[in-house]
Amino acid sequence: MKKTVISLLILASSLIATSCGSTPNDSTSSGNSEEIVYGEFFYLKEAFEGGLISESDLVQISYWCNRGKVYDADNNEIEIDASSFVEPGTIDDGISSKILSDFYLLNKDESPYKEEAEYGWGLSVLLINRYFGKYDDYYAVEIDENISIATVVTKEVIGGYTMHYPTFKTRLWKMKG
Repeated sequence: MKKTVISLLILASSLIATSCGSTPNDSTSSGNSEEIVYGEFFYLKEAFEGGLISESDLVQISYWCNRGKVYDADNNEIEIDASSFVEPGTIDDGISSKILSDFYLLNKDESPYKEEAEYGWGLSVLLINRYFGKYDDYYAVEIDENISIATVVTKEVIGGYTMHYPTFKTRLWKMKG
């Protein structure tokens, strides 16, 4: 009788463990908890060169990223008609949370996040510093990692346009599915 009860308990616990398993494409395993990754990130250059966004999208993102100016590959200001550009507005809180969660999950094992995790800061230090709009299904954002690194404005030429970044490059994020 005792063996039967123990066998049934083992069977029940293995069935529970099996039914709570994770889907490899949608989550990462961390100890006993399941962490869901909602989308995928692309650097702006990667997205443009891969055909995920158009040149028109790139010009608009450049305009917003460079605070109302567009620069050519030689860093000369270009006069453009921005009258058709739609102000990005604010990003939906639910989307923002998913973007920040994904960013943290994909970077948490990298330095300096490992060190920051020792202090228990984790996801709470991240914020979307600037939102440049949604282009097809891609959200263009600048994520402020709010960690101890010097702010240095860098330049990157993408598709003949110069982007000015205050430390953090513009990323595009697209929800899975």
